[in-house]
Formats: sequence, structure tokens, C-alpha cells
Amino acid sequence: MTTPRRMDGIGTLHHVSNRGIAQRAIFEQDADFRFFLSRIARASHERLIDVLDFALLSNHWHLLLKSLVGRLSTAMAMIEQPFSAWFNKTRGRDGPLLRGRFWSRPISDDVDLRAVLAYISLN
Repeated sequence: MTTPRRMDGIGTLHHVSNRGIAQRAIFEQDADFRFFLSRIARASHERLIDVLDFALLSNHWHLLLKSLVGRLSTAMAMIEQPFSAWFNKTRGRDGPLLRGRFWSRPISDDVDLRAVLAYISLN
């Protein structure tokens, strides 16, 4: 079974999320948060995404992103892959850290945008 293509395009807003595998903590120390945020900053610096809001919790995260060039998957690979590798290396572990492919949903209108902003803020 093939994975459906993401609905992405230039300027599309997305609610993006992922979780630790088996509900495991993925942010255990301040350094984990800092490294993850540095990867988000890198993708933003590369002009792939703009970050409108985010919430990082111990076992998952939420991002509200604007896809600047229609390459959300590329931006997320720049964030998730190095983070997982760094996390595993700093703990002497191997194997997957995240549940799998990140979840994303395009934001449909201003009402949807306000709802996502409220949801992220409540996290």
C-alpha cells in the first residue's frame, strides 16, 4: 500500500505533529528541546518554512508552519532525522524514536487557523 501524497503547495499553512514511538518521551532534557528547536530554525533559515506557533511536550510536538516553497516533507526531514540520530547517539541507543511518518493537515480557512492556534496554545 502506498502512502498518500501530502497536500502541500507554496504558502500552504499546516498543522504538523509527531509522537515518540510507544508513547516514549522524546524530550527528556533541556538539551533535547534546544536541539529540536535548532533544527526547526535551520529549516526556517533555509527558507523552507515559516514557524507560526509550536508546542513541544515530553512525548510529542505540534507545529503550525507555512510551507514557503511547497517542500514540507524536505523541511520535516531536516528536523526529524537529525534530531532522532542525535537523541539516539546521546543515549547510546538505536532504532526508531518517532512513531513514523509525521502527521500534517493543511489549514483550510481563518476559522480553522484560529482553532489550531487555540489547540496548540492549550498544549
